[in-house]
Amino acid sequence: GFIPYSEDDLGGLWSADLRGHLSTYGGFFSNVGLVRKQFIGGSLLGVGVYWDYDGDLNQYADTTIVDDSGSYVFAGGQAYQQVGVSGEWLTDWGNLRSNGYIPVGSTASIMGPFVGNSLLTQNGINAALGGADLEVGAYIPGLSDWAGMVSVGGYALGNSAYQVTNGSAVVPWFGGVYTRLDMTFLQNWDFSLQANNDSYFDWTGFARLTYRMGGSRRRNVPDQMEQPMMRNEHIVRAHQTPTVALNPVTLQPWNVIHVDNTAAAFGNGSAEAPLRTLAEGQAAATNPYDVVFVHAG
Repeated sequence: GFIPYSEDDLGGLWSADLRGHLSTYGGFFSNVGLVRKQFIGGSLLGVGVYWDYDGDLNQYADTTIVDDSGSYVFAGGQAYQQVGVSGEWLTDWGNLRSNGYIPVGSTASIMGPFVGNSLLTQNGINAALGGADLEVGAYIPGLSDWAGMVSVGGYALGNSAYQVTNGSAVVPWFGGVYTRLDMTFLQNWDFSLQANNDSYFDWTGFARLTYRMGGSRRRNVPDQMEQPMMRNEHIVRAHQTPTVALNPVTLQPWNVIHVDNTAAAFGNGSAEAPLRTLAEGQAAATNPYDVVFVHAG
């Protein structure tokens, strides 16, 4: 629902932008926004601030790693929240739009490179990505009967609030580009086709057909005063499944016994509960290819 509710002394219209979603993965996510729009000459300027909740948890399955020290589960899904800021300038010839996304709270979880007595060749990663996008769109004269518009844009995404063991960002910042075709075939029916490309997700995109009870999105400038802003409704997620390293000779997982003289007493040699002395580590290494890993310090 896009709900206009008041006009200020400067002629700006304030509205609530409320969206709720249920995905095929059984997850709920929502967007709550406060939007102000105002005419400037024959154009329309809009700004909005949003709170996004994304509890769509079941897109990726949990991963369980089992070794002599126990069982360890890396959850496939996390619930995330973010603050969003949006701006748009709409004219009779085209549009200019930009959005910023700022995840807040706990925004990443990492497993690896050690878990239990196992060594990972690929860390487990779940992360909410912050960033921004910017696009410019122009109406196509040959598609004027359908209010056809082609938009091109770019985006930057990443998460540097968390680091992996080598000190690098959990998801280093990367950039991408996209293009989108928007059309209105019939009153209230909108169609969009978008393709994106970047170094992290490679090629992605969507085809979308939308019925809008309040009227089609892509109409003349005055009619867009009471229409929602265009932005990502999902919080962008990065996911990497943890993978256990195998000994190339035995084709079995490496068995790594951890030693740390600052650890608590009565450890079991796992990464989470190291042994305290080299003698204990040596005594625990009873099989060929066992590794005694001594922590720095």
